[in-house]
Amino acid sequence: MNNSKVRYSAFDTALYYITFKDRTKKEISTKLKEKGYSDLDIEEAILKLKEYGYINEENYAFSYIKSNITKKGSKLISMELMNKGVSNEIIREQLLEFEEREEDVIGNILESRYAETDFSDERALRRVYSYFARKGFRYDSISNALSFYRKNTKKY
Repeated sequence: MNNSKVRYSAFDTALYYITFKDRTKKEISTKLKEKGYSDLDIEEAILKLKEYGYINEENYAFSYIKSNITKKGSKLISMELMNKGVSNEIIREQLLEFEEREEDVIGNILESRYAETDFSDERALRRVYSYFARKGFRYDSISNALSFYRKNTKKY
């Protein structure tokens, strides 16, 4: 019986890897490096994937933003996309596609997550600010949304 291990091409391995979800060029490249493929094999596989339309950074960024924009701020989303290898230009361009303002997103989260919060308690207010800051929302958006929410719900 032959126990030799089958060695798949870098392209086949990459194709298998993107079967489960979209990936960026950087993510695929990193995965193929981990699997021991040469730089040339990786480059050829990525070119082929791009040719077939399996790698598209614009579409990836759009989908990523769309699925995260209701829970994260644009700063955090931008940072996560940059870590995945998407260029600043593509990130900025794709973020413009989403008309939903951060303040609206924060307002929705306040209604669902902090409806029972006593905003007159300074510690509670700091915790809310910290939560939104960790989620990547800009300070001015947090401040404006909280002011609007408190004024309209009479939660001072």
